[in-house]
Amino acid sequence: MYKKYLIIPAFIPALIFFLGAVFIESSDAGGFKRDDLVERFRVRGEALVMSEDGKHVLSPTGESRVLSGFNKDGKLKRDWSSNSTDYGSFKVRHEWTIDANGGIKVKIEEFSEEEMDSKTGVGRDFKNPIGSETVEITDFAPVNYRVKGIPGKRVVIRFIPELSNDEKVDTIGKMKLMGKGVTIYDSEGAVWANELDFSETYTAITTHRGTLILSFTAFRGSEPAGIANGNKITLRMREYPRVILQGETDFVPPGMNARVFVKYLKERRTTSMNSVKLHEASDEQKLLERLK
Repeated sequence: MYKKYLIIPAFIPALIFFLGAVFIESSDAGGFKRDDLVERFRVRGEALVMSEDGKHVLSPTGESRVLSGFNKDGKLKRDWSSNSTDYGSFKVRHEWTIDANGGIKVKIEEFSEEEMDSKTGVGRDFKNPIGSETVEITDFAPVNYRVKGIPGKRVVIRFIPELSNDEKVDTIGKMKLMGKGVTIYDSEGAVWANELDFSETYTAITTHRGTLILSFTAFRGSEPAGIANGNKITLRMREYPRVILQGETDFVPPGMNARVFVKYLKERRTTSMNSVKLHEASDEQKLLERLK
């Protein structure tokens, strides 16, 4: 009786290791890239009232946000203010950064005061910082920030990183942005304007909430903060988490998601809610000159 043995040349294990390493490296190289992360990364925020020891949720505050729209440098900054007789008020600024290697961090700042516009009653800027934290995200874990400006209650804001499942967004270039019977409103329920018609490459809409400059093509000072789909354009800007333009007709053909470039001028606004000014131009410079 004898046993059979398989004799493996000494170089074979090294060859297998080499081929495996090449396969892994190639797979990583063609995998999830930083640009994909910048495009798909979003943050869902919610505020909760917790028990004194932080172990139990006493009640949700009803305050929530879904934020996206990083710029090409991988940065996103938003202000979040809330005022309630049930749980108090907070004013928080959070700035997210995706570095060159895909690392994510957030700087959270809390303020005790908000400067308001005397004409419109809309907030302009936060003042008097009372707290600050910087957190590096690991394992895509949520970030919890305990609000410091609400005495007697433990209010926590949870920032939850997510990857959107949005379909591919196309940049369609210098094409006219055409809308009919367009209404503009935001996530707070405020109507900016309605019954608007426009049909040019560059459009500027001045309302009591500020001025929106929109185009399918990039222009000076713009950010790729909007997506057109069917009869809706959704904007996710630094000052407003969600602004929607909804028309009677489609902005783009069915099934297409088109990038919309946006510049928001917070200080350029009308004096009343019912006052709206519309400027259009086929040339970027001409439109910007009209806004001076």
